Amino acid sequence: IKMKYEASASTEDEFSKAKTALEKAQLSYDNALITLEDIKSKNTIATENNIEIQKAALEKQKKILNDAVIVSPIDGTVTMVNARENGTASGILFVVEDTDDLIASTAIGEYDIGLIKLGQKVIVKADGLGDKELSGTISEISPTAIKDASGNTASTSNVQFETKIALEKDSNLKIGMNVRLTIILEEKKNVYSVPYDAVINEDDGNQYIYVLDEGEDDLESRASGRLRNRLNNQVRKIQVQTGLETDMYVEIISPELENGMKILVEPSQNILASLGLACLGIKAN
Repeated sequence: IKMKYEASASTEDEFSKAKTALEKAQLSYDNALITLEDIKSKNTIATENNIEIQKAALEKQKKILNDAVIVSPIDGTVTMVNARENGTASGILFVVEDTDDLIASTAIGEYDIGLIKLGQKVIVKADGLGDKELSGTISEISPTAIKDASGNTASTSNVQFETKIALEKDSNLKIGMNVRLTIILEEKKNVYSVPYDAVINEDDGNQYIYVLDEGEDDLESRASGRLRNRLNNQVRKIQVQTGLETDMYVEIISPELENGMKILVEPSQNILASLGLACLGIKAN
């Protein structure tokens, strides 16, 4: 019995040791798992941080690459190149211009700018185009007067406003050409017009033009051998009203006007007499 007891006690002692060893092993295992998770977490954070750093480096390199490629902000044609390979970047590198949609720029004085409106028609001529006329429209009127390099109004006695005109397409019209512009402030068709000096303001407050009614020719020779064309002519005046005006011409309105009438400009008694004209109730200058 004693032997059996000792054997049993030995078995219990070994079991206890084994159990303790198991518990230690389990604890070590659990600690190992915790350590592994910490390592994984730390590695993940480090890996993610490294990815972000690499992303930032990649974006930086992309920007450097994009900055090395010059892109025009507008569509057009390169008309001037100042940049040179391996040269120092300074000033204007390239000039890009739209050769299809051309614009003319002009300066209009303060006394006339109030007459200018967006969309008004413009007749355009250029020395390089001969007698050819192009059309255009007012596309932009500056809200402020032209200024000098200091930002001050360029002139106090002759204030001007930049005005831009969109031109119709023409292959012969080149960038940099000088053009002459005629702005149509108002337009009427099928009206009569005469030079300003053809309209006479009479003392009665009315306006008149003087019309030459021609008769038949009667050619007589003088002793000197020279010929004089003596016309059986008459001059009459027609009361008119004036309408639209240009720099040189004025519209005239009267039911008596007819196509082909010959109008006298600044008629005077001396001029009429020298022409051998019979004056019918004319009170000329």
